[in-house]
Amino acid sequence: MEIIDFKTPEFILAEIPIKDGSFNDKRLWVYCPSALSLMEFVCGNDFEAVPINFFTKKEYINTDGVAEEWGIAFTQNNCEATEVDEQALVERAWKFFKSYLEWEDRHIDEERVSKMN
Repeated sequence: MEIIDFKTPEFILAEIPIKDGSFNDKRLWVYCPSALSLMEFVCGNDFEAVPINFFTKKEYINTDGVAEEWGIAFTQNNCEATEVDEQALVERAWKFFKSYLEWEDRHIDEERVSKMN
């Protein structure tokens, strides 16, 4: 019998699964189990004003060449209690989230091409 090594992922992406047309439909979070911390990622391009104090902002250029400004805010921050460096955690979370955006863009582009054929 094969022994399977179940590993907890470094980050978990979360969104509200049932969309209702509200502001909440576009909200995205990244949770880090080892830091017991939750970060919200908000695309500034999607909203006129966002009532959130961002820890930092990052830019992502999508496959259409459009610059997206993403704000990152801690919703739950336990970095001090878990002895995790906040800045380092946010940088790793951004790398994870950016990989997700790139993956999503690739699939959108593939869908566009398949509909054209």
